[in-house]
Amino acid sequence: MKNKTYWILWLSLIVLSGPVWAQTRTQVLRIYMPRTMKIKGGVPSLGQVAILRGDEALVKKVSTLPMGRIAAPGGQVVVDRNTILSRLASLGVRASDVTLSGAEKIVIQQQTQTVTPEVLAKVAREAIKDFPMSDMVSQIALVRRPANVIVPGADQPLSLKIGTIKQVTHNQIRVRVEVLQEDDKLAFRDIIFALKYRFYRLVTNVDILPGTAIDHSLVRVVEQVSNRLMQTRDDALWIKNAEGKIVVREGLTALRKLSAGMVIRPGMIGVPAKAILVKRRQSVVIRLDHLGLMVSAMGVAQEEGRIGDVIKVRNADSKRVIMAQINADGSVAPVL
Repeated sequence: MKNKTYWILWLSLIVLSGPVWAQTRTQVLRIYMPRTMKIKGGVPSLGQVAILRGDEALVKKVSTLPMGRIAAPGGQVVVDRNTILSRLASLGVRASDVTLSGAEKIVIQQQTQTVTPEVLAKVAREAIKDFPMSDMVSQIALVRRPANVIVPGADQPLSLKIGTIKQVTHNQIRVRVEVLQEDDKLAFRDIIFALKYRFYRLVTNVDILPGTAIDHSLVRVVEQVSNRLMQTRDDALWIKNAEGKIVVREGLTALRKLSAGMVIRPGMIGVPAKAILVKRRQSVVIRLDHLGLMVSAMGVAQEEGRIGDVIKVRNADSKRVIMAQINADGSVAPVL
């Protein structure tokens, strides 16, 4: 009877001590899992993303255990408890020897630097100011929002540089913005803008009779916008004054009757044609005034011309043909 009682007490002691023994074994490796973690590289290790406690040699061994791979800059990988236990099992660490606490899973992100679409577009827009004919650009609109530029690491600062500026259609321009770290080009974005160009029209304020001198009281300059850069002869009708304001050119007259509110086209106003002063085969005086010495001779015009025109004239005595400019009094001066 005593032996039976002894064995019962012994078995009870073994059964009751089982949980204590198991609890002692679970303390071999303790792992605390945070909810999120950012790392420098693209391959997170267990020691980077969790807090490890336990046997020093074992902690050192499992610290380098990889926990997946971040496929692209700015991406992430999610590690749950089962993943950790399965990776530990590959090293021979049993699940019963591990105590897990904290979050159920860890969201692991890579440390990065991001260049936003707003920054890229701003740099590209500023660069358009150096593009030819930019002074004729009235409106600039972003065609498509560029994607973020995400660069791994946060230690070295980034810089932006304009690569190329190219007109791809009559109203679209492409600006390439390069992202550099020191002297290394890491990425680029092509940013396309739609352009609208300003151009000008002269519009009459009142009815204007032929031969009337044109001034700002008779016409006004109207600014308009087009998808195309207007390359027209209208530019000969207006100029930009010292104040940067567009005004009608001086010295123009109406070449025909103009009604109020009419858009003036080339040929409607202009510089009056000078009257022909010398006719072909007309006798003219050839006059040379050089260093105070006046020499004159008779000649015959070989061409007709107006004041200031250079025409061919045959000397009546020598029969030699020379080039001469017509003076206001009808005489001609040899062109030396």
